[in-house]
Order: sequence, then structure tokens, then C-alpha cells
Amino acid sequence: MTSDSLRLLFIDDGKVEQMAFKHFIRSSNLTCDCTIASSLKEALSWMAKQDFDVIVSDYVLPDGVGLDLIRNEKKIPVILVSGLGDEETESQAMKMGAFGYLVKSGGSQHLIQLQEILKKIDA
Repeated sequence: MTSDSLRLLFIDDGKVEQMAFKHFIRSSNLTCDCTIASSLKEALSWMAKQDFDVIVSDYVLPDGVGLDLIRNEKKIPVILVSGLGDEETESQAMKMGAFGYLVKSGGSQHLIQLQEILKKIDA
């Protein structure tokens, strides 16, 4: 990892979503050092071992929800990604301090939006 790399923790239990995210990072022009976790417990374990600049988390996790990260983490920007286009959940997440809330699309639109958000954090 170089000092110019964005240290990113990606949390999603879906293997397809993890693979899509890895492909997205490789094909983007972002310089990231990515760690992938499949659960809230695994993410918290990683967070105890190393520092991250940003967290990108699926909303629904096998052992909790992405909002749990926002409740526990106030220093690191948390971006939630959800398959649910629920405005109430989005509003709650933003009020709690989420840096962003993206709805997973059938294609890759949410990853394009994520790239724009990450560029702002990396600036």
C-alpha cells in the first residue's frame, strides 16, 4: 500500500457483488487498497486491526445491517449500498451520518455513482 492509496473496507456477503466490486476497482482510475469482509463481525475485526479511509457496506448483512456501522463509527465515511430502494431507510441512514446511500441497479450504475463519491473522498 502506498501512502496515496485510499484504504477501503468493502462489506458484502454476496460473492457476485464482491467480484463485481473487485472488477470495478481494477477498471477504475482510483488507487485503492481494498479489504473485503462478508459480515459485520468480520468487518469489525478488520477495523480493530487497521485503519480505513472509507467503508462501503451492503445494507443487509448476515449478522446485522449497515446502519450498525454508522452507529459505531463516526470518524470514517460510511457509504451504504442496498438492493432496497426504500426512501425511509435512505433518509434514516443520511440522518445518522452516512456519507452516501446507493441503490444497487441491475447493471453497474451504482458502481459509477460510487466511483464519483470515492473520488470526492480521495481528493
